[in-house]
Amino acid sequence: MRKLIILGCIGAVMGLFCIFRAVSGETPHIAQNQSSGDFGVYIDLAKISRIESSNNPKAYNKRSKATGLYQITPICLKEYNNFHKEKQYSMKDLYDKDINEAIAGWYLNVRISQMLRYYDKPDTIENRLIAYNAGISYVVKEKGLPEETKRYIEKYKEAL
Repeated sequence: MRKLIILGCIGAVMGLFCIFRAVSGETPHIAQNQSSGDFGVYIDLAKISRIESSNNPKAYNKRSKATGLYQITPICLKEYNNFHKEKQYSMKDLYDKDINEAIAGWYLNVRISQMLRYYDKPDTIENRLIAYNAGISYVVKEKGLPEETKRYIEKYKEAL
């Protein structure tokens, strides 16, 4: 019972922290796993934007068509739009850093977590990074990781 009260207090404090940051105009870079209420697994979005684009909101990858700070791909944008019918975004919208960050935050801290649960895979930082960089199939099938993804995970751990 005591643990539940403590966890509830921690959750309330984290919620207030996120509200304060949002009201103050700051973007919370460490997000709660909103799908499960677990505060133990989160992705630091500031690290991701440095790895993905060197913090360049105008970054574009011709090969993958990944766009913006977090290098959102067309398939990720399509999935976001399928879950958020009230506001649909185009690839052009991804050059807006706030839109790009909102989609990346949702994908990394909500959607990937949902997929991991669906496939009964552990919700870990490493599994989220693998799913974001290489695709959920690399987690589900437990196949060998591409070298690019191995380097991606190392960059994240090094905390740039």
